[in-house]
Amino acid sequence: MHADFHTGFLGERQAGKSTCGTAALLPPGRVDRLTGQAGGAASEISRARNAALERGEKLSHLDAQTQEMMEQSKNLSKTAAMLAAKYEKHDKWWGVWPR
Repeated sequence: MHADFHTGFLGERQAGKSTCGTAALLPPGRVDRLTGQAGGAASEISRARNAALERGEKLSHLDAQTQEMMEQSKNLSKTAAMLAAKYEKHDKWWGVWPR
């Protein structure tokens, strides 16, 4: 009922429906050119989609590398703290730790 209202109120063309002879109303080369443009646009959209997917994969890889580097830096920090504590004790006994 809703679609019938718009069709009756606005007419076929304004209701979003094409008329029967739309292709016949256009010049002969125009339909081919429009078809080619639509195909080119679809190709560009596909290329952009593939590029976005590739960027997403690269970002995921970078995220994994960042996580690994964070873990390594935490381990290095713990090791450095243990080493500093060891030499601090050594310094108290022998006085060789430079200040």
